Amino acid sequence: MPAGSKLSEEEQGMILALKAVGKGLREIERLIGRSRGAITLFLKDTAAYNTKKRTGRPPKVTSTDIRRLIRTASNSFLSSRELVAQCQLTIKARRARQLLATCEHLKFVKAKATPKRLHAGGYCDMAEKLFPLGPRLTIEEQGAAWTFRLHNLSYRAISKHLGRSKDTERAYLIAPDSYGTSQKGQKATKIVDQE
Repeated sequence: MPAGSKLSEEEQGMILALKAVGKGLREIERLIGRSRGAITLFLKDTAAYNTKKRTGRPPKVTSTDIRRLIRTASNSFLSSRELVAQCQLTIKARRARQLLATCEHLKFVKAKATPKRLHAGGYCDMAEKLFPLGPRLTIEEQGAAWTFRLHNLSYRAISKHLGRSKDTERAYLIAPDSYGTSQKGQKATKIVDQE
């Protein structure tokens, strides 16, 4: 059976007046000539009657959250991930960037790159000839390589831990005193892999 027509404004006014007087649903139904279901639906929520419901999934972020995100972004130099954490939002950083892109007075500026790593000095002459070096190791990485070597790990495990090529650590472990300095006549000792 198809749905009936919506209640007109006159019928809505009559229903409200009869309900205010104290009439029951059956009597209102008999007096107006409309079904009890239509009258009940109208009386449940008179303000929302005859309006379309919003379709789709409800938004995850309210307009208050968006205003708070924009206010925080305009008053600080935080990344999108830090903004989401500071505002305690339940969205990803990508969605925060999308919301910030809609704001006209904010503009995305790429952060300047961090300075490149400083080399420890010159090259190790002997080790350089034995093994061509990749990128230079920092002081912390040199210490980590020696710590791992002292615990009898293979070169593969060391380079896997440091994220470097095998030859870079091997060159350092062969001639630790000359790595990063240029001392002539330094002999490299042979280290055998323990694999």
